[in-house]
Amino acid sequence: MHLTSKIIKARKLKLLLEPTNPKKYLELAEAYQQIRDTSSEIRSCIFAMHYSDDDKESKLILGQALMRKGNYKLGLRLFEERINVLPNNGTYPNEIRKINKSSDLSSKIEEVLIIGEMGRGDMIQFSRYAKLLKPKCKKLIAIVPIDLIELFRRSNLFDLVVNKYTPKNPNKTRWLPFISMGLLAEASQKVPIINNQYLKADEQSSKEWSSLMRKSKKEILICLNWSAQRWIYEKTKPGSRHIDIEEFSPLAKLDYIKFCSVQKGESKVLWRDCSFKEKFTDMQSRIDETESFDVTSSIIKACDACITVDTSVAHLSGALGVATWILLKYAPCWRWGTGANGARESQWYKTARIVCQEAPNSWKEAMATIQFQISSLYR
Repeated sequence: MHLTSKIIKARKLKLLLEPTNPKKYLELAEAYQQIRDTSSEIRSCIFAMHYSDDDKESKLILGQALMRKGNYKLGLRLFEERINVLPNNGTYPNEIRKINKSSDLSSKIEEVLIIGEMGRGDMIQFSRYAKLLKPKCKKLIAIVPIDLIELFRRSNLFDLVVNKYTPKNPNKTRWLPFISMGLLAEASQKVPIINNQYLKADEQSSKEWSSLMRKSKKEILICLNWSAQRWIYEKTKPGSRHIDIEEFSPLAKLDYIKFCSVQKGESKVLWRDCSFKEKFTDMQSRIDETESFDVTSSIIKACDACITVDTSVAHLSGALGVATWILLKYAPCWRWGTGANGARESQWYKTARIVCQEAPNSWKEAMATIQFQISSLYR
């Protein structure tokens, strides 16, 4: 019996003892998600809502399950509960509640403040909808972490990009979290509205990095990213977004392949001790010292392709229009659907393909698929 199936059985038994405990239903929903049984996940969330006096968390999890199933219309509405569920990153001001009543933009609104929230990948993914919102207000302002400022400024998505901002006229200011732009646009994975390149790298910087990283024009330069930044946390979790760097070794056997890494955090140094360290560009130590997403975008754009786990690099590479393979755990994040074997095109990004694990905690088949596609495209 599959390990998660055993967990499901155990959690069902606990429900017999506490049949009206909403937390137990949410725990069961989490287990169903891990085996790609989204219908049972949704049903468990509905029971949790029924028995809960405060159903915000149940709505939040149900919203993610519905989006996994493809229902973004209701899913994104329920996902708005992230603003009210603690901990919520502490990024939402009290004024944020103004925008939950209606989706229209009044002519009286002078400034719309887009609030940076959740992870960098979330902000990069949903920043595309600034293009739709910008013409509808006098001034569209993004408040984001410092490492995203230059990239967003260069891409001309907003009228102003800053790390902090105080409204001049609060009564004529509207607040909106990044992901809520998708709700306003009525976007979904199947109908992303905008899925072509919407972020820009510094062209001159990309040319310089390409010249520095390549020894020959015949080399195929592939950018790698093997873990979310919280490596110590990620590497110990079943089905996490961490992949052992040695999983890339089959690609290293291709003579014409050269690697660079844009990995950040604790695991960025792992390439130094891997079995194919000689396949990394001579500039890798210098790349490791870079921090801003603006520089990272130039490096990725200088590459022929990017292979990455589900982290901000996946969204950055896709938004830049670079050929991208996104490695997903067996039961992926809601934005990628329910999970499926083999490689398939990502509807969020025209140049990206998503490749799921075919069995929990195993990357063998996923990496074999990517190896075949890379060798077919670049032989």
